[in-house]
Amino acid sequence: MKVVKSLFVVPLISIISTFCQAACPPEITFSKSPQTLGVLRTFALDVADVDLDGDNDVFVASYHDNYFGPSQLWLNIGDGTFSLSPESFPLSDVHGVAIRDLNGDTYPDIFLISQASPSKVFFNDGTGTFLAGSQDIGMAADLPFLIEMGDIDNDGDLDALIACGVGIQLWLNDSTGVFTLTSTLAAGRVGCINLADVNGDTYLDLFIAFSDQPDEVWLNDGSGSFMNSGQTLGSSAGYGYPASGDIDGDGDIDFAVGNSVQGVTIWLNQNNTGTFVDAGFYLEPGTPRVGLLDADGDGDLDIITGHPTNGTKLWKNTGSASFSPVGPIFGSARALCIGCTDFDGDSDNDVVFGYGETDGGNPIYFNESADTCCCVGVRGNVNASGIVDLSDLSALVSYLTGGGYMLPCSVEANVNGAGIVDLGDLSALVSYLTGGGYSLQNCP
Repeated sequence: MKVVKSLFVVPLISIISTFCQAACPPEITFSKSPQTLGVLRTFALDVADVDLDGDNDVFVASYHDNYFGPSQLWLNIGDGTFSLSPESFPLSDVHGVAIRDLNGDTYPDIFLISQASPSKVFFNDGTGTFLAGSQDIGMAADLPFLIEMGDIDNDGDLDALIACGVGIQLWLNDSTGVFTLTSTLAAGRVGCINLADVNGDTYLDLFIAFSDQPDEVWLNDGSGSFMNSGQTLGSSAGYGYPASGDIDGDGDIDFAVGNSVQGVTIWLNQNNTGTFVDAGFYLEPGTPRVGLLDADGDGDLDIITGHPTNGTKLWKNTGSASFSPVGPIFGSARALCIGCTDFDGDSDNDVVFGYGETDGGNPIYFNESADTCCCVGVRGNVNASGIVDLSDLSALVSYLTGGGYMLPCSVEANVNGAGIVDLGDLSALVSYLTGGGYSLQNCP
């Protein structure tokens, strides 16, 4: 690697770096936060920037007040550390939550579904205060247990699909956060639902995971009406939860579907037609819970499985929807729900788990995965341009001061090799560039 102490040298594109990244995949590492987000029976959680301060907050929906308290909103202070909001949400037996702007004022509101009373929307006034809406939505007797939101009728606002004991209720938004029940579909033993455009027509379609009967795909006609596509997917035994994303990297939406008998099935979308085929294998038999995330930053989706007794595991996507198990990363407790997003501001995917009330609280795992192959030659090439010069110093200053710079490779930015990118790296790079005697270290 050529090292040049000049701002005027044209950066080189490193072919060697590209080769190394392909030959040596990133190491997947997660560290558990010392903090837990409440000790509740967590039936559902949702993640969003509730206070619009640029980081992701977490709402924990408690199954019942008797299990250590009501639902809680945890506010991120910016680095993945959370404080409990003083806001209260006086609904018990909360089985589902969705955080979205429901009345068009840009502030994320909170939609809670309850089996003890009618469901409610709590509107965000923009100051961190939430006020319960006047509308009672549905009935506790319908036994609602899950909510999915999206612009189902394509009128520019967010509507709600609520899975409950009578089927799936479609509630259309009038754009002010007032909802009208327009239809009930798929009467039967609905286990879980997921909204995604599966055929490329821009309309949100519906994947229905049933209990003890095959799953189905329902297509949206663009006006908010769904029609069964006629596909029957999977086994007639067990129950589970779907997650959607482009699993095989071909540009359309696939599904990973957990099942309490078979385990996780990968359903691959055929050329964005909404027709699905089984990838031909199962992950972790007996696993109903599944989550999708890019754990190692390599551009494809990896899988988290939550088994009732075997704990939570990570499976790396090795390409074209093939998976290999990663060593023990997460705890052995049963995950009742999984949320994946960036919590600590380093632009990778962290994980929060919802646990039961006896499992020690809801943990957060920070993604510390580093691509050790992206560092070619010596540390100090912060902007990954192929040379070390003053532009690397500028990039590192921007990153450390919150200027918005995202590190292409944390290993190269870790100038002194201490394992964390901080002011020590800045001091080392300044010493090197000014002739202060610091020698750049070789990469791992």
